[in-house]
Amino acid sequence: MVFHGVIYLTLFIWYSLSMNQPKAAQNKPIEVTSNNKRQPYGLKDKSKEVLDIIAAEPKTNNTDAYLRVHGTENRLTAASNVHKLLKKETAQIYLDKHIDKARTTVVSLLDSDKDDIRLRSATDILDRTQGKAIQRQQVTTTGVTLSIDLTTSLEEE
Repeated sequence: MVFHGVIYLTLFIWYSLSMNQPKAAQNKPIEVTSNNKRQPYGLKDKSKEVLDIIAAEPKTNNTDAYLRVHGTENRLTAASNVHKLLKKETAQIYLDKHIDKARTTVVSLLDSDKDDIRLRSATDILDRTQGKAIQRQQVTTTGVTLSIDLTTSLEEE
């Protein structure tokens, strides 16, 4: 009787774990059909818009990018949804394509005719590969020394 319970428990755990395992994301683009409205990489149109904003505007908060596309007002829901989107392997693959394009653009700007563009491009590349230069700051502090003799006040009582 105990032996059968162990078998059933083992099978139940195995089945539960196998059902919760994420399916391996495929790198193949999904074809667009009229009923699922998915783009290549298996992303919906609005998800792709959110990722485009995140890639194009690095100073924009991920939650704000989601709110801008979806037009919802609940920041908590937007933060949760954009977090789920960024955890998807297909979203990371899509963003990697943007990163490669951005790298190529920054490197190509080194050949620009304008000195300020070449300088900013070179600075950006050096900052990202070698780290930013140390910025020194001068800090001035003032302190007060306070001495209180508590032994004399206890002896007087």
